[in-house]
Amino acid sequence: MNRSYDVRFWNITVKKGRKRPYVLRWLVGGKVQTKPFTARELADSFKSELIQAPGEARHSPSRPAYPSP
Repeated sequence: MNRSYDVRFWNITVKKGRKRPYVLRWLVGGKVQTKPFTARELADSFKSELIQAPGEARHSPSRPAYPSP
């Protein structure tokens, strides 16, 4: 699995009228990734997890599109 430390985040956006209106977008390895959430707090928590991931010794092959150390 290729690893990329070039990760950039957009602000969490709100798309009204959706079941999961809070959308987190980020760029990793030249590809834009998105993940919707039901609450802003969940999106913030997930974003924090992604930001901390390169410094931790963990690997998640089940989520290959997400940045991993």
